[in-house]
Amino acid sequence: MIPLSNTELDQSRHKRPLVTYLLVVVNSLVFIYTLLLSSEVTVFYYTFGVIPDEFTSSQAFEHLLLIDGARNIDTPFPTWVTLLSSMFIHGGFLHYGSNMLYLWVFGDNIESHMGHLPYLAFYLIAGAIAGWSQIIITPLSQLPTIGASGAIAGILGAYFMIYPHSKIRTLVIYFFITVIQLPATLVLGVWIILQFWGGLGAVANAGGGIAYWAHIGGFATGVAAVVAFRLLLRLPLWPTRRPPPPPVFWRGEWR
Repeated sequence: MIPLSNTELDQSRHKRPLVTYLLVVVNSLVFIYTLLLSSEVTVFYYTFGVIPDEFTSSQAFEHLLLIDGARNIDTPFPTWVTLLSSMFIHGGFLHYGSNMLYLWVFGDNIESHMGHLPYLAFYLIAGAIAGWSQIIITPLSQLPTIGASGAIAGILGAYFMIYPHSKIRTLVIYFFITVIQLPATLVLGVWIILQFWGGLGAVANAGGGIAYWAHIGGFATGVAAVVAFRLLLRLPLWPTRRPPPPPVFWRGEWR
C-alpha cells in the first residue's frame, strides 16, 4: 500500500505547511548534493550519519577502508549532532522518494494541527529518539544510519492518534493495481506491523539494511507525545468519529 493523499483533511487545512515545504526542500538539496559526490558519497554517509559504535564506545570512527585505500573520517562537530544531520541524508532514489512521499502526505496535517515551530521541534526530537532506538538495538554497529524515516515515523504515530478516522487515498498493488480510500488506522497499522516484523528479522539475522527500529522508535514517540498531551489536558485518548479541526495544541485544544 502506497499512500497518495488525504484530500479530506487537506481541504480543511487552515495554514500553509511551510515547515513541511522547507523540510522537503532541504532534504532534496542534500540528496542532489550526494548525487554530485559520486564515489565520495560513502565518506559523506560515514561523516554525517549516525554510527552506533561511536555513541556506545565514546570513540569517533577514525577511518574507512575503501577500494582505493583507507580514508580518514573527520566529522566537523560532536558525535551527537549526527542524530540531526543524518535525518537529512538519503541513500538512493527509492529511499529519498518514499520518505518525501510520506512526509508530503502526512506532515502537512500534523503541522497544521501543532503549529509551525512546535511541529519542527517535534520532527527533530522524534528523529533524534528514532536514532537512539537504532543505537540501542545495534550498539556495536559501525554502519551509518541515515534518512528522515525515523522523524517521519514520528509524524505517522501522531497522525495515527489524531486522525485515525480520516481516509487515505492509497495505491494498492496486490495481484491487481487500484487506488482506493482506506482508513488511516489500516494504512498506518499495516505499516507499523511490517516495521516490527522487519525489526525482529533484523535482530535475528544481526544484519544491516533498513533501520526498522528507528522507525518503531519514531512512531512510538509520535504516539506517546499525543497521549501525554491528552492526559495533561484531560482529553479523551481516542478522538471521536468526526475528524477534529486543526487547532493549536498549547491552547488546550489538542483533540
